[in-house]
Amino acid sequence: MSSELPFLDSPTYKWIMVGGKGGVGKTSTSCSIAIALAKKRQRVLLISTDPASNIGDAFQQHFTSSPTLVNGFTNLWAMEAPETISDNGDEQFEQISSMPGIDEFNALTQLFNSVDKDDYDVVVYDTAPTGHTMRLLQLPTKSFFTNSGLFNPSMLSSISSLLGPNFDVSDKFNRLTSLMENARKRLTNPQECTFVCVLLPEFLPLYETERLITFLQEQNIESHCLVVNQVLQEQMVEECPFCHKRYLNQQKYLTDIEELYGEEFRIAKIPLLDEEVKGIEAIKRFSEKLAPLMSPQ
Repeated sequence: MSSELPFLDSPTYKWIMVGGKGGVGKTSTSCSIAIALAKKRQRVLLISTDPASNIGDAFQQHFTSSPTLVNGFTNLWAMEAPETISDNGDEQFEQISSMPGIDEFNALTQLFNSVDKDDYDVVVYDTAPTGHTMRLLQLPTKSFFTNSGLFNPSMLSSISSLLGPNFDVSDKFNRLTSLMENARKRLTNPQECTFVCVLLPEFLPLYETERLITFLQEQNIESHCLVVNQVLQEQMVEECPFCHKRYLNQQKYLTDIEELYGEEFRIAKIPLLDEEVKGIEAIKRFSEKLAPLMSPQ
């Protein structure tokens, strides 16, 4: 691993995105990163762009689509993606809600609004599983919206709730494309944005991580941190032949991960825990295991 790689708590970062295959521990990781950053930054926001978000379950607190202060903190806020676009009675609502990619578009508006407001020192994004996130990060071009018909006047009126109450219909197209350009600039600025990939030491999660990292490189989005979750320790499996076989299988993939990414990534290996990562104290304990990604105290 290069000693020149920046740490996640670098003061220049404005966005830290956390992603990977479903079920690998993205939410635990993003919540833990947010808590770790709250020790050093004045205002931290955790956003879920996953419609099936469970950051509320992790913190054991109800969150909405507006920033809410996390219990026990004075400088950490969290918010979840709206599950659906609000039905405002428009006759085109059904057409809009069934559009391919509308969930990703819904998540994008949160991304854009955070660029627009910039009220926080750093924003941590708990993203949806890999495929959705790849679509989310393929920011549409201005010509896409022009050619798709999505932003004709009637459609603009129907989705006005996504961009907030202060947008006139006639202004939405230019407003959105301007926000999108700002988002693209930040996403591709390695000083301001980085992507943390979370995986398990298994075939499918590693395969999806390879796809994701290749995609990030193609999109010019910086990534240099891996979190390998649920790693079996040798002392855990001594009395269990089945567990020992799983341990040996994991060791093979851990070797593959080191060979593929050991030189260019900071890697945090999280042992399989005997507790759920649920509640502030459990999240704090998990965050301590992310030390390889954070600068030395």
